[in-house]
Amino acid sequence: MLLPNEPPPEEGIRHRQSDIQAFVNQTEMGTGTLYIAESRVSWAKDGADRRSNLSFEYPRIAVHAVSRERAIFPHPCLYLMIDGVLDLPEVREPT
Repeated sequence: MLLPNEPPPEEGIRHRQSDIQAFVNQTEMGTGTLYIAESRVSWAKDGADRRSNLSFEYPRIAVHAVSRERAIFPHPCLYLMIDGVLDLPEVREPT
């Protein structure tokens, strides 16, 4: 399940990393904290506004990889291809 605007997980956290930029397609969502939990991967934007939080349960992650190929994306990243639709008005469709 795609869980937009969800608070970060509180249980089963295996890794937490702060100062992480999130991108959806080529749209920068801001800086926040990445959570790798037993049930899902989540990113919570810094500050009190949860409207930009992203959370994905593992069955919705179709492909994942660690990429350092700057010719494809200008930053090293954790790449996630999601099976589903994100309805985020601030995100531009890929061209």
